[in-house]
Amino acid sequence: VEKRLDVNAPQVVVSDTKIALGELASWVHHSCQTPTVAITGSCGKTTVKEMVASILQQKGNVLFTAGNFNNDIGVPLTLLRSQQDDDYAVIELGANHIGEIAYTT
Repeated sequence: VEKRLDVNAPQVVVSDTKIALGELASWVHHSCQTPTVAITGSCGKTTVKEMVASILQQKGNVLFTAGNFNNDIGVPLTLLRSQQDDDYAVIELGANHIGEIAYTT
């Protein structure tokens, strides 16, 4: 949370929740050391991501972006699902504003 709430629950106070989410996701994903394919582009990202994930699933466990959950919140939420037994990660990166892809990598 960015400001402590008056509730009886554990809280971590940060200056920017979106940045904190991204940093936590990056730490979790990098700690797993999973080889990662990142897919960007103007159109066809979701289709290509699904095809690459399908091919890699023939070789092992694949973490991949659900649907087109490819923005500055969806990518970190996907990366937070990283597991030590993931053999590959296929992440779709979309952007709707300048700097969004840089933030998600």
